[in-house]
Amino acid sequence: DRIYMTLTGAIHMNLGGSPAGPAGTGKTETVKDLGKALAMAVIVLNCSEGLDYLAMAKFFTGLAMTGSWSCFDEFNRIDIEVLSVIAQQIITIQRAIQTKIERFVFEGRDISIKPTCAVFITMNPGYAGRTELPDNLQACFRPVACMIPDYALIAEIRLFSFGFENARELAQKTTATFRLSSEQLSAQDHYDFGMRALNTTLVAAGLRKQTTPDGDEYEILLKALKDVNLPKFLENDIVLFDSIVLDMFPQLQVQEEERGEMEVAINEACAELNLQTTPMFVKKCFELYDTITLRHGLMMVGPTVGGKTMSVNVLQKALQSMSAKEKQRRKEEETPEDEDWTYKKALVTRLNPKAITMGQLYGQFDPVSHEWTDGILASIIRKAVSNQRPEWRWTVFDGPVDSLWIENMNTVLDDNRKLCLTSGEMIALTPGMNMIFEVQDLSEASPATVSRCGMVYYEPALTVTVESIVASWLNGLSPVISKDPSKADTPSEHLIRLKELMGVLVVPCLRYVRDHCKETIPTVDANLVMSMFKLIDCFLVDFAVNEMGQAPVERVAAIAKLLEPIVVFSMVWSLGASLEGGSRDGFSTFLRGILAENAILEDIPLPEEGQVYDYCLCYTYADVQAMQAEHGEAELDPKELMARATCTWTPWLETIPEFKVPTGAQFADIIVPTMDTVRSTHILKMLTENNCPVACVGPTGTSKSVVVQEYLLNGCDSNVYQPIILNFSAQTSANKTQDYVDEKMDKRRKGVFGPPPGRQFVVFVDDTNMPAKEVYGAQPPVELLRQFLDHGGWYDRKSLNFRSIVDTSLCTAMGPPGGGRNTISDRFLRFFNFLSFPEMADSSLKTIFGTIVNYWMEQSFLPTQEDILNLAEPMVSATINVFHTVRAELLPTPLKSHYTFNLRDLAKVFQGILDVDKGSVEDSDYVSNICLTPQAVGPRV
Repeated sequence: DRIYMTLTGAIHMNLGGSPAGPAGTGKTETVKDLGKALAMAVIVLNCSEGLDYLAMAKFFTGLAMTGSWSCFDEFNRIDIEVLSVIAQQIITIQRAIQTKIERFVFEGRDISIKPTCAVFITMNPGYAGRTELPDNLQACFRPVACMIPDYALIAEIRLFSFGFENARELAQKTTATFRLSSEQLSAQDHYDFGMRALNTTLVAAGLRKQTTPDGDEYEILLKALKDVNLPKFLENDIVLFDSIVLDMFPQLQVQEEERGEMEVAINEACAELNLQTTPMFVKKCFELYDTITLRHGLMMVGPTVGGKTMSVNVLQKALQSMSAKEKQRRKEEETPEDEDWTYKKALVTRLNPKAITMGQLYGQFDPVSHEWTDGILASIIRKAVSNQRPEWRWTVFDGPVDSLWIENMNTVLDDNRKLCLTSGEMIALTPGMNMIFEVQDLSEASPATVSRCGMVYYEPALTVTVESIVASWLNGLSPVISKDPSKADTPSEHLIRLKELMGVLVVPCLRYVRDHCKETIPTVDANLVMSMFKLIDCFLVDFAVNEMGQAPVERVAAIAKLLEPIVVFSMVWSLGASLEGGSRDGFSTFLRGILAENAILEDIPLPEEGQVYDYCLCYTYADVQAMQAEHGEAELDPKELMARATCTWTPWLETIPEFKVPTGAQFADIIVPTMDTVRSTHILKMLTENNCPVACVGPTGTSKSVVVQEYLLNGCDSNVYQPIILNFSAQTSANKTQDYVDEKMDKRRKGVFGPPPGRQFVVFVDDTNMPAKEVYGAQPPVELLRQFLDHGGWYDRKSLNFRSIVDTSLCTAMGPPGGGRNTISDRFLRFFNFLSFPEMADSSLKTIFGTIVNYWMEQSFLPTQEDILNLAEPMVSATINVFHTVRAELLPTPLKSHYTFNLRDLAKVFQGILDVDKGSVEDSDYVSNICLTPQAVGPRV
């Protein structure tokens, strides 16, 4: 009533009204209700920073000519420059009303005016992305503060309207539960206990009351409280919430609701997608469906690999199955199809809102012609609205939520259900349309956004366990490995052994990595385990069956011998691949201990010397042709085939021929193979050839880019693999990245792009974590790449259709955060197999630079000049020692921030040696003094 009197008083004085206050206090709804009471049309517009004075002028012209009311939601999100012009426009309209004229000139046009028109604005003061209104604009409105209302009274009235007899007592219990929850539960960004959360609970209770009108009212309300609130709570808070509810409803127990047909459909969908039906994952699917039916806007929140994407996929598949059964049932019973459906199939459209600009998302005016161009979201919403079939239409926003773009959807997410575009157009959502946001956290979202959405929280430790990932991988193995050839339905010995190996190796090694090791870049458990399976799959390609369902006999016979070495090698280069150099010794010792304790690799033991990282798994299969020549046409004995297969642990440098520097090679072109480069290239080759994304991580100067580019340009089959090389910088944009890759693509068919048939693109992105973060922490180029990895493509910004990209893999290189490099979202990193490049050991440095110096001396001096030739090794050792001393002693300080030295500085010293004119070398003393010239260190100090 106070707000009504204030607003009507403002109208009487020919002013506007300005309700301001926190989210969920009824600002917009109060204005709409007042308009309804006075029989006035109220147009609600969600304001954004994209609005300009021309768009507002068009809007005001319509208001003046029709005499309607307008409510500009989140008015203080408009840019301050535009607000100054809007103030003059509003003053012009108000003066025309005050002078009681019938026509006036507005923005150069002579228009009519009805004196009933009025402008109202609502604001959330102090929220992110808000500006302060200019004084001349504030003078046009009468302010009114909207405080938190009496929840108990509102709840009582709502419950009475739903037919509850004990509405007053139930309302008090409900509001007390929300108050205690807000005080006692942990503070999380996605928790909201305001008016909208309360209203959702009351609506859920009302729906239950309709279905069971004779049920116990206390039980109905308790079920609604749990159904609406439990999905968003963390595990620890669920215990506290249960205690609060027990105090409010003593001695009242609620049984778990039987899901029946939906549970069967979800289990079938999980089996079809090769997912494990862990109790918590199935429960989250139910909670997601319940939230979708109650709220048209909802957020799936939780760390990466928590099952968010897959729960949507499973629910979509389950609804499709149940909808098909219901359709068949209706056909048999001859039920009209236009009646309400119990289950409707779902159409899912996904996009990453941070992979494009705001204008490309919603739409924008051309800065020159002022012509309107629709955005991708506007196009998606239009298509969904035009679909009149009885279907769910879910738009999934798979990207970070921040105040830059999500606030434009406030009128979509609240009861208005309208998408307000900057052009002034409003697209009303139809029943069955849902906005689903898939995010890692809501640290950058405002309370106005959080309060408008339902929440479902996913905890990876409960929904997607390591054991479930292992089980799904084992289920997907080739029949050659998983099935017993003599008994079709019996698991093979190989599968049983694999289960044993996973049981004794995976969890202990993961725990050791987390407790005792330091990683170059942070990882998550599920990512490391899936990386191991990708590497094992690279080996198991050899055992793939042909069209006849058979695999080569010599390879099948060797499985038993190769199984344990393959698992151990893959574990070293997945669970241990992201570790820094100092942690690798400890991991090697720990892994050797577990292998010995469980009698693994007894037949093919790892050599005792060095680390487990120092050896390559080399194996060959039996020569079938030679055996057939020996035994004639007789059937080959599998035991003999296995005995003739070889498997050894070979030092990495023994797997390549001896390296010699090509005659006439320039310093920049000399790449001396070391153990680090050989093993990194080997793992990179395995993963790239099997289309697995790779992330090379390590400090500056550890040859990440050199190794990858050398392999892509010279090491792989150029007839098959074609590299696309990008270098990210702080100014790299998502649009430029997309355009650069798109121009290399050929069109395969409608909506599908890729390399020429028979080719494979490998996109190498150097310095992936260099792009500068936006105000709220997102990196659009990285989000674009994540959309490609997660959904297989991105949107064409002109046609607004999705472009699927095929036969393309991704390889990245990045340094640890710091010095201009930024941390990257775990949701992006979880797709990669990590390949850590530690600082090179002295032995590797001596190998590299010793080879180069020896090459220079052999080219420059005669064999008889032994006194000079013998200086090669001492020169290299002494230079490396000086380099280490400089790094240890000359540390960067605020006054000497440029005192940072890496291997590039060491390489400059030897590059200077190679530039010396051999004719000027007089004796060994001259050669010794060459190293003392200030090639690298001198200019800095």
